[in-house]
Amino acid sequence: MSFNGLLIQVVLFSCLALLLRLRVIAPGFAIAAAFNLGVLGLLFGFIPATCGWFSGGIWGITLLLPLLFSAHLRQLMLREEYIAADRLVRRLPGLAWTGGYWQMPSLVRALVLAQQNKPVQALDLLERDRWTQGSLGQNAAVVYYRISAQWPECLAWIQLNFSEAALMATPSALGLIYVRALGEMGKTEEMVRVFGQLRSQNRLDRASYRLLQMVVLAFCGRQLLVMQLLDEDSPVGSKAYWLAIAGLGQGDRQGRQRARAALQQQAATADGLMQAVIEYRLKYALPPPKLSESSWQILAQVEAEIQSELKAGPRPFAKQRGRSRLTWALIGLNSFVFLSEVGAGLLGQGLNAWGWFSGDFQWVRFANLGETYGNALFLAGALVPSQVLAGEWWRTGSAMFLHANLLHLASNMLALFYYGSYVESRLGWLRFGLIYAISGLGSMLGMMRVALLQGKPNLYGVGASGAVMGILGTMLALVMRRWWIARSGGRSGGRLGGHSMVPSAAGTPDGQTLRLLITLVVLQTLTDFLIPQVSVSAHLSGLAIGLVLGSLVGEQA
Repeated sequence: MSFNGLLIQVVLFSCLALLLRLRVIAPGFAIAAAFNLGVLGLLFGFIPATCGWFSGGIWGITLLLPLLFSAHLRQLMLREEYIAADRLVRRLPGLAWTGGYWQMPSLVRALVLAQQNKPVQALDLLERDRWTQGSLGQNAAVVYYRISAQWPECLAWIQLNFSEAALMATPSALGLIYVRALGEMGKTEEMVRVFGQLRSQNRLDRASYRLLQMVVLAFCGRQLLVMQLLDEDSPVGSKAYWLAIAGLGQGDRQGRQRARAALQQQAATADGLMQAVIEYRLKYALPPPKLSESSWQILAQVEAEIQSELKAGPRPFAKQRGRSRLTWALIGLNSFVFLSEVGAGLLGQGLNAWGWFSGDFQWVRFANLGETYGNALFLAGALVPSQVLAGEWWRTGSAMFLHANLLHLASNMLALFYYGSYVESRLGWLRFGLIYAISGLGSMLGMMRVALLQGKPNLYGVGASGAVMGILGTMLALVMRRWWIARSGGRSGGRLGGHSMVPSAAGTPDGQTLRLLITLVVLQTLTDFLIPQVSVSAHLSGLAIGLVLGSLVGEQA
């Protein structure tokens, strides 16, 4: 596959993946994705040989950079690093437009001023915009009430200007602050009911959903669950505040007194933004939560989700710290073998130019990022069915580490990094390595069988893609297991506050990831059928083997 073809796939897959998440992405990203698909289709009709280069460049500027900007900005905002976020939006204001963040500089600046104990200047900055119609006014008002901690006014503003149906249709910062305002006002029954409706819509991204879980559980006094939801990246001030809120929501008097003392201690050292929130909480005491049976059922479902997620381990595509050594070793080995191919080819070409070598290794088309052909791959150990039948069975293994060109290597190693890091962290290096090897060998045998049935005994086969597809199949099996555990409430019954824990299919933590992986498999298979150089039989064989092995093998403790 050429670099032009790779870019076409990247643009096509990324835009389709975004449009499949239309309900949860910013409208600007949906418009950019549709625009890039249109550009790709138009260019493919006129200049198919180079359309990937042009559409890839446009995609990088109009979609990739804004996506990276948005992801980094979101992380800074979640960690409450508003000064760093302010520097980012001021340095790259143009990138904010695509994600619908054109208003972000003033909002972030207001949060910075509030953190620096300048609430008057912060609120003045938002005063005019918060009365504006549309998203501009909504966002400004949300930040205004967040800074001022005027929860009664916030609740009245939302209930006066928005119907509950509108809040459910487009869950956003507005829905999040509505739930929090209900909790801050002590209306826990109403808070849990609204949370349950937002949760059932399944339109919240993971970060927003976890934040909602923490807010609701804190106001309901579920301190242990709040501790489990807080991670090492959570802001220190927010950690202390939400743990104290959970303590205030407990039934025993001593626990409430300890929580109040913790808030008083935090108020002495908190930044300006946290001080306003803490002062309100100390001024107006929270009553112990009184919940109906239906609300306890919702909390039971949330606890089941959290416990099953803890049982299932790290999420797919999350950072895997220090547990993917074999994945990196395989990436290094494949890269070393490819560099050996390239080195032998260049050496052969140089010696041949001086008349010292017969040219058994042919190095051609360096401009196409290093394609090796003919004798080079054959001598290095490519899979050739006729040679395997003649007794050279070692080719089924050696071919797994050979690649036709740099693009072939890069695409396989990138996929191995993403899929392999997760699978190795869940299964351990030994089981991961066995699945990689068995899937790779099985995919080569599957390709060989199909080639012989098609009357192509001299067909060449190289690449780690069969083994990588096996790892993808294993990952799919593991995520399906996580999803099933979440649906079944961790495969265990239990009680919460004297109420039975009834699992729910709604809001399970890995539903979106499972759909994403299935979409990747479908798109990959469709693309394989469209590219003549790709062995569909090898890919499907590896995928099937990995799926079966992933379903059978147990995860490490």
